[in-house]
Amino acid sequence: MKIVKQTMIIISLAISSLVACNASKTYEQAANDKFDTEVQYTFNSDSTYVICYNKDEGSIKNPRTQTSYFIYDVGKSKILKEGSGENLVLSFESDTEVKITQIPGVMRQGETRDDYSKVYNVKTGELKDF
Repeated sequence: MKIVKQTMIIISLAISSLVACNASKTYEQAANDKFDTEVQYTFNSDSTYVICYNKDEGSIKNPRTQTSYFIYDVGKSKILKEGSGENLVLSFESDTEVKITQIPGVMRQGETRDDYSKVYNVKTGELKDF
């Protein structure tokens, strides 16, 4: 009876640790699960958040670059935001703000990239115009 209890405890501990390992994927594991091709990483200055993205350079028929991305909280092992689009440029504006710019094929006269930019706050989850 004592051996059965010990075996049950060992099995439950093993299962618990497997579940915990699965729940806390690294940003690299998450990127490999999401993207089939080469992944690029951009960290904020203290490496607490990372933008993981992959670019499909397009073709002769459709030359626009398709970018898929997610923003990852390294400390919490959690994806905060993900998306994709054509001609995207992603960068950290500060340690907690990511600038997401989707450049159109042709900008109208007097427009800049900032007219097509949004800022995502990793702390609040808010997305607003730049």
